[in-house]
Order: sequence, then C-alpha cells, then structure tokens
Amino acid sequence: MKSPGMMKNRLEKDVIKSVLIGLRIRQLQGEVVWFSRLNSGSIHGDGYHVKLCDPGTPDIIVAVRHNQGAKLLFLECKREGINKLETEQEVFFKRMEGVKGVYCKLINDEKQLTGIIYGILQRVD
Repeated sequence: MKSPGMMKNRLEKDVIKSVLIGLRIRQLQGEVVWFSRLNSGSIHGDGYHVKLCDPGTPDIIVAVRHNQGAKLLFLECKREGINKLETEQEVFFKRMEGVKGVYCKLINDEKQLTGIIYGILQRVD
C-alpha cells in the first residue's frame, strides 16, 4: 500500500497526515518546536456535548524555531487541486494578517513545508 505522501488525488485527511509526518521530522531536526492538529466543530455523545475550535480554525498550528524564540504558523490543508479557502477560513486568515510573528498558509502537499518554513525564517518582522 502506498503511503499518503505517494498517492495521487489525495483527500484532505491524507494531506493532513503527510504534513503531520513532515512536521514530526522537522521537529526532530530542530526546525519545529511544537505542533498540534486542531479540529473545529463539536462532538456529541450520550449525554454530553463538547465544542471544539471555532469554524474556520486552520487544521494545524506550528511553532517554528526562530533565533531565541519562535514564529507561529497556522496551516490549512486542502486536497490536491483545491487552492481556495472556505469563507470562515478566509476570515481567520484576514484576522491574523499583520500580526507580528504569525503566519497563515494553505498547503496541499507536505513537500511545500520546506518552502513555507524557509520563507517564514527569512522574514524580518
């Protein structure tokens, strides 16, 4: 069976899985301090209701090592060929525009991580 990173026409969940694997590797290499998968919506069970993140919250949050601190990166994963954010996601991205040290990126492939992280590290803000 092919790994999620090798499949064509991958679903969003496959992109998320391969990005998380790529982040784990970069964490072991020291580029990434911490990361976590975020989920929006809610969970309903037998007698309980748990609200998760707000609609529009990106899929993954990452602390990218930078000098003596870190820069914060939000990644919204989309399946291959989809390069448009949902309305709530656009609102989130716009809310973060101009916040020093915070970046929001749409990603369709783990291979894009290197360019995204390198681009963030090169920015002076």
